[in-house]
Amino acid sequence: MKALYFDCASGICGSMVLGALLELVEDDEWFFDEISQLHLEDYTIDISKGLVNDIAATSVEIMVVKRHHQYSELKAMINESELNLAVKDLAKKILRRLAKAEGKVRGVPIEKAFDYRSDMEKVLLIIVGTAILINRLAPELCFSSVVNDGYGFIDTEFGTIPVPLPATSEIFAASTVISRQIGINTDLVTPTGAAIIAELATIYGPMPAMDVTKIGWGAGHKVLTIPNILRVSLGEVTKYPDEMILWGSILDDVSCSDSRRIITGRNKD
Repeated sequence: MKALYFDCASGICGSMVLGALLELVEDDEWFFDEISQLHLEDYTIDISKGLVNDIAATSVEIMVVKRHHQYSELKAMINESELNLAVKDLAKKILRRLAKAEGKVRGVPIEKAFDYRSDMEKVLLIIVGTAILINRLAPELCFSSVVNDGYGFIDTEFGTIPVPLPATSEIFAASTVISRQIGINTDLVTPTGAAIIAELATIYGPMPAMDVTKIGWGAGHKVLTIPNILRVSLGEVTKYPDEMILWGSILDDVSCSDSRRIITGRNKD
């Protein structure tokens, strides 16, 4: 089975996801053509390669004109685009996860979840860009490591907030994501990154048995004491990570040693 494995040892943010997936696709011009179907104006996407702790990784910088948009407007932008239905569907699922968490944190309906933000066109480009790249790679399964986040507090224009960020915490609480905090005194997971991994990954833990054919490295924008990189591996899974071998016996007036069978079970849930 074709699979992607997200190694979130340094957390995850939207630009890191784009950088890693773009390395796997290796076709920037195609990507620019696809994302232009969203019909946003006044934005630039800068894709560059650089070293992070002596590891070559792709960095993605997105610049937009700051505007305020409600959740329904962002959904309408997706629906009215010329993107295919699979891309639209995935993008809307990720956006909804983010909106539900932001709304809950602020105690407002989902429609008003983004009223305080002026950067949602950037977030929309990240979410739709991710959906475009995932659709192109077409994995049958997506796995993730345990998602590492930092600790402490960060200062924002709205005041000091705790790490993990409140919206990130709400996204993880409403999903099957397995996360933990490590000794880095800042946030490593953005709400957008949290919504993406929560929507994509189905199992969290060490990488399953995979024949890895390609690796993408996505760079983060913070300078940390650890490499601020997301590694995404593309390959074929040789078996499910939770595959079990069950030993059973058939009893028919004989001992277990005289009559037995091996049952192999595969749990897909």
